[in-house]
Amino acid sequence: MVNFILFILGVIGIVIFGTIVFLVQIVRKPFKNESLKKYFLALAIGLDQLGGSIIYGLEDWCISSVAYYDAEHGKNVWFMRLINFLFNDKEHCKKSYENEFKKLGVKPIR
Repeated sequence: MVNFILFILGVIGIVIFGTIVFLVQIVRKPFKNESLKKYFLALAIGLDQLGGSIIYGLEDWCISSVAYYDAEHGKNVWFMRLINFLFNDKEHCKKSYENEFKKLGVKPIR
């Protein structure tokens, strides 16, 4: 029950404060000569890892990597193919998996 309450508080905090911080960063970055492109890439990676946590229950693993791992084990091959199609890269999920495996040194355990 405590974890659920913390989860709800986290979601509320992200929705309220995350929106405010996001808008401030969009305005602030150009004034400080910082890259918005780098900021958006960091956000995209964070959202991808959040998606991995929501869909698969795994922290630090992105959606594409786990989709590849699952497909290699005969599960949800269609999902990996869909992701590869959306990125217009037949090896997107495989490359993602290889990069994450290199960084983390472990396979996704589910």
